[in-house]
Amino acid sequence: MKLLTVLAAALATTTLASTAHAQTAPVDAPGMVAATTPAAAPVATPSAWAPGLDVGLVFGFATPVGSIGLDVQYEATEWLALSGGVGVGFSGMQAAVMPRVYSPTGKLRLFAGAGLSVGNYDEPDICIDGCPVDDDGADAMWANLEGGLELRTDPVFVRFTLGSGWIASDHPDKDREGGTYWLPYAGITVGGYR
Repeated sequence: MKLLTVLAAALATTTLASTAHAQTAPVDAPGMVAATTPAAAPVATPSAWAPGLDVGLVFGFATPVGSIGLDVQYEATEWLALSGGVGVGFSGMQAAVMPRVYSPTGKLRLFAGAGLSVGNYDEPDICIDGCPVDDDGADAMWANLEGGLELRTDPVFVRFTLGSGWIASDHPDKDREGGTYWLPYAGITVGGYR
């Protein structure tokens, strides 16, 4: 027990002495110039929203890049991003482009986007007394509007999206619906940045 007390006292004395020594200014010897050390400049950490490139996997229902896809987004500024992607939906390959604007707040931000997507679309046939002849889909161009939340924690981001697409080209399903056809969508994108 006495040995522990002596060791604790020695440790405390050594710690206090080294702390006091570190805080005192060096003493100049005659004819010697005191060495000065410049203060270290603070290291600036880049914003999670600084211009750069993001790559993410998209999972969802009827998103502009389908049910599963790849999204590449370039942050032109902290509030504007340009996005493009490809993927596969229930009807085949999809491709999309979309600019997004972001709110100027912290790691969690709101966003809104408007863009175009293209790909094969075949409306699911849900019928009770026999289905009409299936048209096997056709290429469609969609006008898309979306909004959501994006969270960034270095170096990962998660984007939650809700939106809707309207067929903007001639398409058999659009003609059946009286000239207008829209489809809501939801998705989540998980990826990395810079």
